Amino acid sequence: MDSTNNQKDLYPTRKMDSPVFLLGAPRSGTSLAYCVLLVSEQFPVYKAETHLFDVCKPLYGDISDKKKRDKFLARWVESQQFKRSCLDKDRFLQSADRHFENYGEFLNLFMEQVARAQGKNRWLEKTPEHIFEVKNLVKWFPDARFLHVIRDGRDVSLSLRNKGWVSSRSNDALRQLISAARLWYRAMEFGNWLRREAGDRYLEFRYEDLVQRDQALLDKINLFVGTELDYQLIDSRGEGALQGGNTTYEQSMVGLSQKGVCRWEREMSELEKQVITCCLKDMLNQKNYQTDLSLPEPGLFSQLKIRGLWWANGVSIPAKYWLRHHTFMGRYSARKLDV
Repeated sequence: MDSTNNQKDLYPTRKMDSPVFLLGAPRSGTSLAYCVLLVSEQFPVYKAETHLFDVCKPLYGDISDKKKRDKFLARWVESQQFKRSCLDKDRFLQSADRHFENYGEFLNLFMEQVARAQGKNRWLEKTPEHIFEVKNLVKWFPDARFLHVIRDGRDVSLSLRNKGWVSSRSNDALRQLISAARLWYRAMEFGNWLRREAGDRYLEFRYEDLVQRDQALLDKINLFVGTELDYQLIDSRGEGALQGGNTTYEQSMVGLSQKGVCRWEREMSELEKQVITCCLKDMLNQKNYQTDLSLPEPGLFSQLKIRGLWWANGVSIPAKYWLRHHTFMGRYSARKLDV
């Protein structure tokens, strides 16, 4: 095959349809929603999260620099993120060479090739932590559509604590819960910014409505994304999280299970319910979650302590994020790609 034909294979001329980003705070149900959207068969199956912005960006820095770009590429093609794409390594490296200047351009290049390899004309990306990078996503993908999965912050906080995904190093269960709640609150703030900025390219929906089989919700998603989903189709075609269960709940939540709804009511102590509801009350009300609990309020000393912890986490979480993305030590301590 001559070089001209080879280049045509590497860079098909047919323009891709608008990409879709599925976002949400960690433990909000993004994996389940992703499997639901795959049922439409409009998107390529990519069983991984790219982690390009939350892991690769702080780890490798500015990839407009050739040395950093080469280092990033060499690591990327050895990662599970790449291997799960089933793309040919040598061909991908040939196509990627010098054809991206930032992580947005690379994501587009990578996901387009995943889509084309599976005969699809659009792609869907799901990395929950990318909710904190929406300003870059809006800039780099001006035609993208954004689906934002939200879930009751108390359930998210409980799940994050159960997984150990909290920024607090304390062994105190309540401190860990407050730290997890602060992370959810911050994700909601970024989602609100995205709603204002993206306008009609943004759709927010609740995890609880999805698992409670709200067909009106599916109709909204269908209209927004251009799919033709219904619950009968989801039940018959579902894979991944729709069949294999949720690892946090030891395979007990298979399919569109409602077992994950309001777990906080059953598993939190009375004090934890009151504290976390109080911390998240304004955002929970904004997202139409019930907050009128008949529980005794903590004493004055406890209230001052809780407010102090809430404020401290409100400072430390974004500070840690900034340090990880903008300092040498942050890059040194950043998470690594799956290998």
